[in-house]
Amino acid sequence: MIADSATIKSAFDIKRCITPDLRPLRALFFLLIFIEQALPSAAQAYNVDSLILWVNTHPKDDSEKIHKMHRISYLLSETDVNKSFSYYKRVAGLSDSMNFTFGKALASTNLGILLSTAGNFEASTMAFFHAVDLAKSIGANRVEAVALNNIGENFASLKDYYKCREYALEAIAINRVIKSMRGVALNYELLSRCDLEQGLYENAKANLDAGMPYAIQTRENYVLSQFYAGYGKLMAIDDQMDSAIYYFNKAIISAREAGDIRNEYQAYLAEARFMKHIPATERASMLKHALMLADQTHFSEGRAKALEQLSAVYDEMSNKDSSMHFYRLFRTVRDSLFSENNRRNTIVNEYQWAINRKELENNNLKEVAAAQQKQIAFKNILLFLVGIGFLLSLFIAFLLYKSFEARKIKNESQYKQKIAETEMQALQAQMNPHFFFQQFEQH
Repeated sequence: MIADSATIKSAFDIKRCITPDLRPLRALFFLLIFIEQALPSAAQAYNVDSLILWVNTHPKDDSEKIHKMHRISYLLSETDVNKSFSYYKRVAGLSDSMNFTFGKALASTNLGILLSTAGNFEASTMAFFHAVDLAKSIGANRVEAVALNNIGENFASLKDYYKCREYALEAIAINRVIKSMRGVALNYELLSRCDLEQGLYENAKANLDAGMPYAIQTRENYVLSQFYAGYGKLMAIDDQMDSAIYYFNKAIISAREAGDIRNEYQAYLAEARFMKHIPATERASMLKHALMLADQTHFSEGRAKALEQLSAVYDEMSNKDSSMHFYRLFRTVRDSLFSENNRRNTIVNEYQWAINRKELENNNLKEVAAAQQKQIAFKNILLFLVGIGFLLSLFIAFLLYKSFEARKIKNESQYKQKIAETEMQALQAQMNPHFFFQQFEQH
């Protein structure tokens, strides 16, 4: 889907996209979405099935097969975790056997995504760090940028928004160089979420506006859905409820068209959280649907957020039993996900990785410097030899010149001597007539 012209405008410039008398249709819309959710996305299922068929019928273990299996693992990471993990292992194993560094980087990225979904942010971040190192070693900039953005996502989940921004900005710098429109769009969307969570609404809007043109260029509903949800949040915060509903609906529709359950979950969760004027019963229905989607994709962080909001909504409805029930479930998930130990270990590992990365960079610089010194030394020796050769050539040329001059002088001397001898003989002949007549008589 290509965004309409209103989408490209600033979110705060759009007025009353849905009027109050359309709310019954909106209720029908949610009912249809709920029923449709029971069926898998035909497009994505077909894509995965076609990839699996290709892998199963491709006899050769090569880089193309690794790419296809990586894609399968990625596409299944939200719908079939066990199958996704099995394809991750195949990518990792085949890449190791072929010593294919690019494949190893892809495998580490797949692993990081699966661990993040399970809420193990510490192990997930380390997997992404490993992917960054592998990608940098072979100049795989796109994989490096993806891993960096995912590290930012992990820190956002741990509510460390400064670290999140650090990695998102690093990813943007790479994606701009390689002209990855999709990457730049997702990086800006992540930055806007950090801003929104910290109450920096103007910054959040600026980052969405900066990323939206890139999102439109991708022509991907997966990307556009996240931007629609972001604008919906800002509309709701600005108390423009009809515009907020418009954007949340577009986010849900785009997610469904892309077959992306995670983005659909995010849209429902955001609408229930920010649309305060919606009746509590309707928000509870949205949150239960979001919880179902999180359960369906084994999304631990998503479960925690949906359960927390459900507890608050039921408390608002004075239903203490349900509120306490969902709160207990939330506490169970939260304690394993967002414990201080998890957050601290992630930061410690990030710090250690940064040190190792700096040491690696220093070692690389030393190696480069050593190589440069060798090149300089070689050039100096070469210049010295060329200089010696040039001087030797001059010396030889001088000797040849001197030899030529000496021979020339010698030849001239011999020539002059012969002339002198001839002249002497002629003179003697003139001075001895007897000799002349004697010679004459002999003839």
